[in-house]
Amino acid sequence: MPNRKPEIAPAEYYDFIIDLLSCNDGVLPMTKVFDAIERFYGRHFSSADKRMMTMRQGGERPKWKNNVDWAKAIGAKQGVLATVTHKGQKWLVRLEEADDFWVKKAQKKKKKRSFKKKCPNCNFWCKLGDKKCESCGFEFPPVPEKRLID
Repeated sequence: MPNRKPEIAPAEYYDFIIDLLSCNDGVLPMTKVFDAIERFYGRHFSSADKRMMTMRQGGERPKWKNNVDWAKAIGAKQGVLATVTHKGQKWLVRLEEADDFWVKKAQKKKKKRSFKKKCPNCNFWCKLGDKKCESCGFEFPPVPEKRLID
């Protein structure tokens, strides 16, 4: 059985991204992040890294980019990285090193998410706790009371 190279793990991409951003004032466009990763790791990509994945939005992209997204998610969960859109382009920001402009953009992006329900009358998305649709005034049926089962 031939030796197969393992795919590159998100944790390895994460370390690379942190170093890359540290050398670039904490900010780089995502296209340059992907280019740098491909230049550095490209010749080491395994067949698993190169495998094309179908995207939910349509289209395909190589699995290594998916692992880079996992690396970005690790950084975001730790409060170290953020992805920011500026002038139609996505930028990756290392929050500890970026200047205030980028940090404020990253903070502005964070919105409190809430559960929603769709109005059956006008298809407007309303807050889950709304009794009436904000758009058309449709009255949602009352939520049944919760009861404990003995």
